[in-house]
Amino acid sequence: MSNTIRKTALDRKMDRLLALEEQGQLKTNLKSRAFRKILANKLAVLGVVLFTIIVLLSVAAPLFTKFSSTQLDLRSMLTAPNETHLFGTDQLGRDIWARMLYGGRISILVGFGSAIGAALIGVTLGIYVGYKGGWLDSIILKFSEIFMAFPQIIIILIVMAITKASLTNIVVIFILTGWPSMYRMTRSQILSIKEQDYIQALRAFGIGDLKICFKHMLPNAIGPIFVNITLSTAMFILQESALSYLGLGVPPEVATWGNILNIVNGRFDYIQQYWWLWVPTGAMLTIFILAINFIGDGLRDASDPTQLG
Repeated sequence: MSNTIRKTALDRKMDRLLALEEQGQLKTNLKSRAFRKILANKLAVLGVVLFTIIVLLSVAAPLFTKFSSTQLDLRSMLTAPNETHLFGTDQLGRDIWARMLYGGRISILVGFGSAIGAALIGVTLGIYVGYKGGWLDSIILKFSEIFMAFPQIIIILIVMAITKASLTNIVVIFILTGWPSMYRMTRSQILSIKEQDYIQALRAFGIGDLKICFKHMLPNAIGPIFVNITLSTAMFILQESALSYLGLGVPPEVATWGNILNIVNGRFDYIQQYWWLWVPTGAMLTIFILAINFIGDGLRDASDPTQLG
């Protein structure tokens, strides 16, 4: 009697998958499917294109305008768009197009810098404390709940009213008020991941906690983290614009999208007669925020394992 066990079609398929996984090809295949999922999302592709164009225009601003963001020309105050000034000038004769490009540098820097800083704090705490649990997890969780109990914009307004308005201060405040949401999102992901069998196996083999957290668990939670970073970037840019519009953000002499819109300052005569003071900047800000949201939606769909086909 033969001792050979005849394998079924399912057994052979599982053997092929195991071989691909050992060769490292299964992971690459999943990555390529996620990439194809992003390319199939037309809004995500549009978001990447718009995002890239606006960032390149802002970074390479001197190549696209001959004016400075602070250059005054009192003889050209409130000039309508023309060949010399593409989007006109403000009440001090400053070129609106130049201020939009140079202001984009600051607004984008505030958005990304704050989102990345908040992510570094929130993700680091969320992964390690969520994995370890215990009294430290309870303390940090309650601490984050205190921050989230109050509207973020109220905390920012109070602190900005007390401290001096500066670019550094506004970034620090955004980071300190933005990490709790990132922490709670990461913690919820880790609480689910740490119950998986492979985590229990790593513990049994004596793998260190830090290695388990940041080498084996972090990659499985990176998708939602990237999505949260993109959405936080859009939120911080809008908050900086709102604060600058109210005069509590970046100093007025520094060009940002919010400071450009602050020129109008609620004056209906400016809004009606001098539309170029707010329409171009408002349109660029809106397009950039939409582009980031489109990218975030694409990353969310691509990182969701239930959506990969």
